[in-house]
Amino acid sequence: MVEQRNLDRVREYLGRHGQKLAVPSVLLLFVVYMGISSPVFLQGSNLINIASTISPITIVAMGMALLLISGNFDLSVGGVGALGVVAGSLIINHAGTFVGILALLFMGVLCGTINGFIVTIVGVNSLVATLGTGYIWSGLAYVLAGSSPVTLSTNDLPNAITYAPGGIQVSVLISLAVIAIAFWYSRTIAGHSLYAVGANREAARLAGVPVTLVSFVPFILTGLFAAIASIVTIAFIGGGVPETGTDWPLQAIAAAVVGGISITGGEGSIFAAVVGMALIGVVQNGLVLLGINSNLQTVVLGIVIILAVAADVRFRRRFSDAALRRVRETRPTEVVETRGQPGRITHAGDADAAVPATEKTAEHARDCN
Repeated sequence: MVEQRNLDRVREYLGRHGQKLAVPSVLLLFVVYMGISSPVFLQGSNLINIASTISPITIVAMGMALLLISGNFDLSVGGVGALGVVAGSLIINHAGTFVGILALLFMGVLCGTINGFIVTIVGVNSLVATLGTGYIWSGLAYVLAGSSPVTLSTNDLPNAITYAPGGIQVSVLISLAVIAIAFWYSRTIAGHSLYAVGANREAARLAGVPVTLVSFVPFILTGLFAAIASIVTIAFIGGGVPETGTDWPLQAIAAAVVGGISITGGEGSIFAAVVGMALIGVVQNGLVLLGINSNLQTVVLGIVIILAVAADVRFRRRFSDAALRRVRETRPTEVVETRGQPGRITHAGDADAAVPATEKTAEHARDCN
């Protein structure tokens, strides 16, 4: 009896939260496999190295997650990254590190504001608008860089970002801070409004949600986060090249979608994006440790992403069906009396509950005829 009760509790928990366990389960299985296959994988230095390597794209993915929840995209984050590393390196060389960082942060907010204005005020589709602005930012990066990469004249920024107090690099701490900001924002009233707007813009508007403002702010945050990612990237490569950020948009979207954020909006969480990014980072690192050919690593990563998303979809369908069955089983019942017949118990809301048997028989006869 106790075992049955415990089993029912497990089923109840899975029924409520099972759809959230698919991708973390895939991540856990891969970590276990890599821990067995390579003794180096689970060493603290390697795990910190993974977190440090994926820190720029993790920062970008936080903004992309908020945008996807609201039902929008930002394909310009790669262009913001390219412009950021080039312009930031030039400003640092001429005006100093502190001024360069402030200028980069302002540039990110400005780029995000422009994207938000075009999408929410002008009314251009976010996919088209940010694709266009992304080309603009990338073009400006090539114009500023000329024909050669921009090299930092000082090591102040690289030394600060790669500094590792307690063994954890500052770049990792920055990514954790951005994750905390995104998580906090998603828990505010404005953050909750993102889900309403992403699920149904018109219904949210009729409910009194300021749709334009709610949709605008994530663009600003995404631009700001992309600028922060470019600061970390400048420190990593010691300067700026206009090719930086080419893969940022698709990697950020992949991390969010792999984690379970709906690409159509209104569903997902910041935690989901973090898990998705962790899976991508772990797989990339694992493939290197296993000695997989570099040309095949992208292929394997793509397969893992598809399998993770497929598992997530499978879990969602399975446990959505289970939840629907629970609702049907727990619906209140009511006694419906029919003419000439004793009352009978039916589920509340049953379409045929109040139809007398004689009328049903007549309808059935007509249908047969």
